[in-house]
Amino acid sequence: MKIGALEAAADAVTVARSYIFGTKKQLEKDDFPSLPSIPILGNIIDFYSQNRTKAIDAVGGVVWGKLPGIGKVLVLLDPLVIKKVLSNGVDNIVAIGADKPNEFLGPNTVLGMMGKQHRKVRSLCGKAISKSALRFYFDDIKNLTIKTAEEISAASIFKSGGIDPTEHFEQYAFLTMCSFMAASHSKDRKILENLFPQYKEFSRGIMLSAMPSWMGFSGAVNKGLTARTFIIETVKIIAAERRVAMDAGEEFVDALSAFISSRDSEGNSLTDEEIANLFLLMQFAGFETTSKTLTTLLYHLTHLLPADDLERLHDEVSQPNALESEQSLSSLPILDAFIKESMRLLPTSPMSTRVFKDDIEVEGKIIKAGTAVVSFRDKSSWLGVENAEKFDISRFLGENPFDKTNPAEFTPFGTGERMCLGFHLARMETKLFIAVAVREYDIKSIGNKLTSGYFPIQYTRGTIRMKKIV
Repeated sequence: MKIGALEAAADAVTVARSYIFGTKKQLEKDDFPSLPSIPILGNIIDFYSQNRTKAIDAVGGVVWGKLPGIGKVLVLLDPLVIKKVLSNGVDNIVAIGADKPNEFLGPNTVLGMMGKQHRKVRSLCGKAISKSALRFYFDDIKNLTIKTAEEISAASIFKSGGIDPTEHFEQYAFLTMCSFMAASHSKDRKILENLFPQYKEFSRGIMLSAMPSWMGFSGAVNKGLTARTFIIETVKIIAAERRVAMDAGEEFVDALSAFISSRDSEGNSLTDEEIANLFLLMQFAGFETTSKTLTTLLYHLTHLLPADDLERLHDEVSQPNALESEQSLSSLPILDAFIKESMRLLPTSPMSTRVFKDDIEVEGKIIKAGTAVVSFRDKSSWLGVENAEKFDISRFLGENPFDKTNPAEFTPFGTGERMCLGFHLARMETKLFIAVAVREYDIKSIGNKLTSGYFPIQYTRGTIRMKKIV
């Protein structure tokens, strides 16, 4: 079933259930109401629907739901409650709790690690993923951005109906991570780049791994697991060889060398296994999200951004030194406002799943440790916003921008100790591409919207044509 059909089916089920059940509230021991669920599937259909926020809010701002592989989950919409919960005593749940997803992203990754082990690995990543470290990768990633824009342009001008740039953005996201990992060693970087076919197998496998076995995807899942093993073993070899070279006095400036050289307060460093899993996890975290964010940004650029704002954006990114460094790129307020408004209107990753490490109070009720919690960012980006459905970059400009006055409501990369590891890199690559595209190309939308996705990744995409400005 194609994604659009699945979303339509989810919406139809949600509407039908609302009609049948109305606003019935099933109380669990006098605390919070429960969403009516479907056997086996639980509330996955509700979460897949683009109308999920309204459906959940109609039952209650804090409700009980069910997810396959996890069981009962506490569902949150209120941004202030979400901020409190995610900032105090939560750990991760890998994928949706099923065995197969855990084989892809299990306890050896920072996503699956809990407590002290998670904090140790995250702290050891700090040097490599900090905002200040981006200056070392900026030129390489800018060149990759220019090349990607050229490829999209070349492909689009020869097709009367334009092209869907999603596959180009997927490759761009993958290659950016390879540059980040091994920018200062062309051989290592090339080996990583050649893993793209295996990564595609891995990505497809993990997406299908949560499906019931009777749907017949076991072959693709097993291929994905085989690809995972190949990627992990390849990166471990690269890390081991780099470690030997660094011990011999060779100097490198990239994330791999930073991962190897980092030490915690007790003198511990990341193992080659942990480094390999970090590479795979950061690819996984950025591959779908960054590529889908860029498709949405182009759609909003060509459909929702007013002409005068587009002209202001073009003038800003066309300044002589606008793209000279990470620092100059970070000093472009209109570009920053455009990307933030796009992410407010349609946050790429709308849902997070966590588990309480300790008993916690939620809305005056004590929720036990070990309880799973699902939080949605949809409503967080809309609460208290005048004309919320309107695309308006002025929200993020001036003395009181929305993200500064409403920090709990604008969390596109999450919040708390489980905040996205690579958000600085993700922001840089999205800003670079939009800046290069607007400065160098005339971008036209060709035809109507192709499709939109709502769960687990939200996006909007259409066909475009990019013609070089001469």
